[in-house]
Amino acid sequence: MKIKMITIHNIANFGSVFQAMALNRYLKQCGHQCEVIDYNPPYFTKGSLRTRVGRLLNYRSYRYRARKYRDFVSEYMDLTSRNYTSNAELCAAQEEADIFLAGGDQLWNEFYDCGQDDAYKLTFTDGRKAAFGTSLGKNKFSVDGMRRLTDAVRDFEGIGVRERSGVELLQKAGIKQVCHVCDPIFLLSRDAYMKHIRPVPLKEKYVFVYLVQASELLNKAVEHISKAFGLKVVLYSGFISKCRSDIKIKELGPDETLSYLFNADFVLSASFHASAFSVMFHKRFITLLPGENTNSRIEDFLALLGLKERIATDEASLKRAIAEPIAWDKADHALEDHIDRSKIYLHDVLESSTFGGTSNGD
Repeated sequence: MKIKMITIHNIANFGSVFQAMALNRYLKQCGHQCEVIDYNPPYFTKGSLRTRVGRLLNYRSYRYRARKYRDFVSEYMDLTSRNYTSNAELCAAQEEADIFLAGGDQLWNEFYDCGQDDAYKLTFTDGRKAAFGTSLGKNKFSVDGMRRLTDAVRDFEGIGVRERSGVELLQKAGIKQVCHVCDPIFLLSRDAYMKHIRPVPLKEKYVFVYLVQASELLNKAVEHISKAFGLKVVLYSGFISKCRSDIKIKELGPDETLSYLFNADFVLSASFHASAFSVMFHKRFITLLPGENTNSRIEDFLALLGLKERIATDEASLKRAIAEPIAWDKADHALEDHIDRSKIYLHDVLESSTFGGTSNGD
């Protein structure tokens, strides 16, 4: 089967590129011909004023990191021969496939520009359409936002979303062909990621602090974790210092970020994919919620695995999370069942002319 998928595949975020790579690779392993539509809208590189200033002040580091991401995408993803920058260009091009797939990441989160972009809702084609691992990002939508989303995706044969809350939102809005599925990174085995792991230039044990925002809770988390386990603090969170650290890194590519996470003794982040890979690699971790417009993806995922106590919202929950061991057997069993159901959904929606899977969110 010829599949063309669209997702956020080409930004400097290790979770985004790994989820795109994973879905692309898994579909190929299943015997399909799959290409990632090389869609790069300008809003991904424009950024806020603060972001643009940061790039100018750290120009060489920014360019070096961007090159690492371009190299990763070029090596590990099968892209369409043509690059697109707008939904209008996609409409005019009339790409052909047996089915078009809206892939993972926060494609339908109205808080972000991508959530307002019809390209990620596949409106550029009249062909068969489905979604896998797509995220709404939050559990509340504006009335107009939900109406625009449901109007755009009503003709999808199947919609696999990353959060149970997303299933409930779409069902309440009248979309029935919806299923709760895993993030695309879990379509590949743990061993598939080991080829991306590199040694890190550190002899000391460390806590890897990733994609966080400055706050008093972050300061307390760094202090408590580093003291409790005798760890150095390695910070990788953009070009501006967010907290105290022993080592601050600016220029990691996707493989290097995953390697620092894999080799860490503890992971502290406000990142869905850092939390997800921590689960995959059985890393001690604590997650700080990034903000109300993106929290549900993390909360739903960890609740599914019985790990919601890994979320720290205040000093008391932080101390509990540091002290309590992680019940990996229970989490692994729940995750394996979820992955199996997700693969069945994906197979059914691709192979059937009409999706006949469950719509109850299980």
